Amino acid sequence: MFSIIGIVVVFGCIAAGYLMEHGSMKVLVQPAELIIIENSKLLEALGLHERESFGLISYADYLRTQKDA
Repeated sequence: MFSIIGIVVVFGCIAAGYLMEHGSMKVLVQPAELIIIENSKLLEALGLHERESFGLISYADYLRTQKDA
């Protein structure tokens, strides 16, 4: 329950701060980004991604290969 209240408070503070600076709320609503982010969260929650390709070990290997090149 506290996490839901916290999320609402954070979004409210972001919106209030943006509106205090005379920003347009239309700019903040971007459906394409929301679809990408929500699908990423869904795939993560369902475990349908390859853990090796996003893991720290493979990232370290990538950095090593870039350093050697």
